[in-house]
Amino acid sequence: MTSRTMRPNHRLGALMLLAFFHYSIGDVFAGTVTLGPTDEVQQAIDDLRPGDTLRLTSGIYQGPFTISVNGTPLQPIVITSASRELDRPG
Repeated sequence: MTSRTMRPNHRLGALMLLAFFHYSIGDVFAGTVTLGPTDEVQQAIDDLRPGDTLRLTSGIYQGPFTISVNGTPLQPIVITSASRELDRPG
């Protein structure tokens, strides 16, 4: 029985397909959560996964809150304001 090895251009194609599949599937599970001051903010932070966005509505949030989750370079975790007024530069 002979052993077959992949040619270099086939390996590159297989790696590219695998990378595309991996990052495409990751996007399926990414989501956006919008919370207000009376919601369970710490639990929402703990539940964040790479690619997720946490949007906070205006209000006073009683902390402290601890962020111990990490995104990835291609799928960062974003925590932002839900208000367009606060999102404007300036």
